[in-house]
Amino acid sequence: MRTLKLRIYPNKQQQEQIAKTIGCCRFIYNRSLERRIGHYQETQKLLHKYELCKEITQLKKLEEFAWLKEVNSQSLQQSIIRLDKAFVSFFRKVGKFPKFKSKKHPVQSFDVPQNFIFSPLEKIVKIPKIGTLRFRDKLNFKNYGEVRTVTIKKEQDIYYVCVVCESTKQDIVEVPSFEKSVGIDLGIKTFATLSSGTKINLPTLSKNIHKAARQRKDFLHKLSTKLVDNQDWSTIVTEDMRVSEMVCDIKNVNRATFNQGWRMFIKMLKYKCEERGKNFIAISTFEAASRTCTCGKKKSDLIISDRVWTCSCGLIHDRDILAARNIQKFGTGDSVVSAGTPHEPSSEPHSL
Repeated sequence: MRTLKLRIYPNKQQQEQIAKTIGCCRFIYNRSLERRIGHYQETQKLLHKYELCKEITQLKKLEEFAWLKEVNSQSLQQSIIRLDKAFVSFFRKVGKFPKFKSKKHPVQSFDVPQNFIFSPLEKIVKIPKIGTLRFRDKLNFKNYGEVRTVTIKKEQDIYYVCVVCESTKQDIVEVPSFEKSVGIDLGIKTFATLSSGTKINLPTLSKNIHKAARQRKDFLHKLSTKLVDNQDWSTIVTEDMRVSEMVCDIKNVNRATFNQGWRMFIKMLKYKCEERGKNFIAISTFEAASRTCTCGKKKSDLIISDRVWTCSCGLIHDRDILAARNIQKFGTGDSVVSAGTPHEPSSEPHSL
């Protein structure tokens, strides 16, 4: 399964209908949760989701709940199915007990399982009782597979459609090779350094936390797309950044590290490589990447503030570019960087 998240641009009337649908779905979800809790307390038995779905039909016949007829009935039923899945996760001990939904939550959504039309060529999605919604993203849809469901989501004042696809085709990718690959080193001072020598900085973000989050996500999407679409590379190699481990011993880095959005960026690279039939390799994080010269010697006394260093063999290294090239080599198997070093624990802060 793959999910595409596309920004849509509803008009004022469509925004009102979306808000109405979200409100009705929230009402059904909360009412169903209350019904299941009350039924279990009285009978010690679970109230089945199909019984709750039948109750929607009965509610619509009552004058006080006639407004439920104004929205897509399948979206109302999906609210109950969502609740049922939440209970299943809870009973399997992989999730918490379901909570009542609040209209004050910054993210609101509803599902549309059927009777929608999604056209990537026309850049539209048609939703029952809402109409045609347009998006601007350019999509190559040949590798996405069959569209299963769509979800309309509102985040603050921004609207999205999330399209869930089931892939029916296995893409054949090339065997990773050093010549057709690129290594990426992620850091704080420079967001990404490529093995080709290119350095990419995170742009200045808004002081508004919600606006900054959207700007960061937009930057990560555009950068990951540009890297994956580069025809010179069939393989992208980066480190599997374990942020929580990296920052635990580094003072004043925690906020900056999470703000970089490394994990989100890696996820974007991964699914976009899958969509375009390219190789994505995430190797284990290792501090020797920026310390090991191409001659094989390691500079153990290198500190974080040292951005350029000279090896005893005479070679001068930019530590970020060196790290990216070592990541590229290790990921493609072109050469082994100090045998055994990649997985050795380091007592020093991670080299950024």
